[in-house]
Amino acid sequence: MNAIVQDRYGSPDVLELGEVDTPVVADHEVLVRVRTAAVNACGSSPSEPSRG
Repeated sequence: MNAIVQDRYGSPDVLELGEVDTPVVADHEVLVRVRTAAVNACGSSPSEPSRG
């Protein structure tokens, strides 16, 4: 399946579209298909290292 992958800290420029294995669900779990998701500047800040 397709996924946006982040394999290192950095700006949103480090995000890449890639292929990942479809997760295997266990008993009493569900797999939810997400068709769209909002991304904004506040959502990208946890991917950057602390500047403090």
